Amino acid sequence: MNKPCGTSNKPPCARGPWIGLAALAAFAISGLTFAQTKLYVVNAGSDDVSVIDTKSGAVSKTIKGPGHLTPIAYNAAKGLLYLPTQESPGHVHFIDPNTDTFGETWMEVGNGPIYMLVSSEFDRAYVSNFFGGVSVLDTTSESQVTEITTLVSPVGAAMEPTASKMYVINSATSEISVIDANTNSPIRNIPLGCFNPLDIKLDVVLHKAFAAKNSCSELAVLETGGDSLLTTIKLPGRPQYIVIDSQTHRGYVTYNSGLGESGAKGGLAVIDTRAC
Repeated sequence: MNKPCGTSNKPPCARGPWIGLAALAAFAISGLTFAQTKLYVVNAGSDDVSVIDTKSGAVSKTIKGPGHLTPIAYNAAKGLLYLPTQESPGHVHFIDPNTDTFGETWMEVGNGPIYMLVSSEFDRAYVSNFFGGVSVLDTTSESQVTEITTLVSPVGAAMEPTASKMYVINSATSEISVIDANTNSPIRNIPLGCFNPLDIKLDVVLHKAFAAKNSCSELAVLETGGDSLLTTIKLPGRPQYIVIDSQTHRGYVTYNSGLGESGAKGGLAVIDTRAC
């Protein structure tokens, strides 16, 4: 029987205090830094990308995009930022952080891109298309390899490189699809329960996956060896997006706890990934 995190003698996974409203944290956290001096934030519902100086915290410039942008991902091997546009079909465009300009080339993906994962181990980028499957892109040739069509409203994704497995959240069916990264073929589906799961991230050192169960206000914790559910972590609000530092074994989870007097309320939960 799976017990909620904190019911055993282990220290609790979620630590307080809960800080700040993170309305755009999904975009800010997903946009990795360039040379640890810049943070790129896609401004939801616009065509703009804000470039933030991480030393001063100030917006240094705003880059006009080629259309309504959705997620953002950084390919450290190529030194490029990847940004899909909300189109049918969608297009993945590139920003060179050296010049902060969009390139002239782009890659076509599926309908309604909403999330992006870059894997340097496989020289691949994966775009979750909410109205389609997952587009698999070759980051060397900058071309589409295939579309994984066995998914239902895919959103967040994460890679377990040592096991050559990718985990993708199926929002419409509340399941995690486990995909063979070598063949792009499905291995199994793991039911999560609750509604509208959104994101999944891994502590690759501990071989644990953490999935955001939005409507239940909790995280599901899985071990990636046998893809079995270990426990759950209760949160004070509905989890949205996750970032995990596998070296320090810390996870950072944005959550939304509903509406308050001044609008949406939320915060950032800090998770000890060793404790569960």
